[in-house]
Amino acid sequence: MVQTQDNKLYLVHLTGRPLKPSMNCNLGRETAIQKATWTEDGWLRLADGGTNPMEMIEGPDVPEYPFESEPETEHFDHEEISIHFNTLREPLTDEWGTTKDRPGYLRMIGRESFSSNHRQSIVARRQQAFFISR
Repeated sequence: MVQTQDNKLYLVHLTGRPLKPSMNCNLGRETAIQKATWTEDGWLRLADGGTNPMEMIEGPDVPEYPFESEPETEHFDHEEISIHFNTLREPLTDEWGTTKDRPGYLRMIGRESFSSNHRQSIVARRQQAFFISR
């Protein structure tokens, strides 16, 4: 929960946006923020009275804090990969993936198959939108 300087209350939570008819959430877990309120009997509720997150809310009156946009293409020209990349079940180590051996490239050593539940060599970035805007 976040309480702003003017005593407005916001709830930050994980959510998903299922696509019909499968109801699969192809973006995975997403972080949402909703305006919230305490009821007279001490329960936390969404301010709109519903139970589903809204796609758009009125934001708090706080100064903007802009972030630099992530580049569309990763050139692997740093010793560490971007925090926006994920690995499966274990962190990237020099044992199976590195950018140090050949700057500008991610060198990976294959391990077990995609059907394995243990030692896969995968580095990926989450899908971040339903549509690509250009």
